[in-house]
Amino acid sequence: MQDRYRFRVWSPRFNEYLESEDYQYEYCRLQRDGELDLVGEVGKDYIIEQCTGLKDIHKALIFEGDKFGDHYVVWRKGCWCVTKYGSAGMLLKYYLKRNPDAEITGNVHEVEI
Repeated sequence: MQDRYRFRVWSPRFNEYLESEDYQYEYCRLQRDGELDLVGEVGKDYIIEQCTGLKDIHKALIFEGDKFGDHYVVWRKGCWCVTKYGSAGMLLKYYLKRNPDAEITGNVHEVEI
């Protein structure tokens, strides 16, 4: 399976990513390998995020919603981009080339204190 077809599921209700295990959730089933098996009516209870297929400096897969400092990963106009709130952003591949030491520092769901 190609990494870009992997998914993760955020649960606002539990304020955490659901574990990748064989467990039937209300809206979807997330396999151990991160593959999304079934998608029903996804709503406010679950947020599905797709893998970009790219990796950071530590070889960690980069997903939609991941952050690099104050930049975050989004799907925009048919491609993966890195942006700051309110800015146009740049292509994720280009960002990683310009910042070879880029590492995931969190995700958009984490509240900074």
